[in-house]
Amino acid sequence: MLTITTAAIALMMQGAPASACTLGRIAGNPRETRIWVSLAPSPGARRTARVKPGQPVFLCAAKGVWVFVRFADRRHSCGGIGSRPARAGSTCAEGWIERRRIISER
Repeated sequence: MLTITTAAIALMMQGAPASACTLGRIAGNPRETRIWVSLAPSPGARRTARVKPGQPVFLCAAKGVWVFVRFADRRHSCGGIGSRPARAGSTCAEGWIERRRIISER
């Protein structure tokens, strides 16, 4: 049991998407060039990144009207999204975005 827990923690720390995450996309219209990602699920939280409409993301958790997402950006490869291979060493950028900005691809 301890080995399984340790392995799960190691994968989370490497940035590999959790198995509970599903694939989705950022919603928006063509005039919106970027949509903000927040550090916490709150309108007053610090904004940490921006994503583009149509960009693929992993949907990993929800809290109220907020969804915790993991995604690729300039510094994070986030394997398993788009044409990027899923590999143990990939990392993802992450943060919270309003649910209305998400299209689930289940």
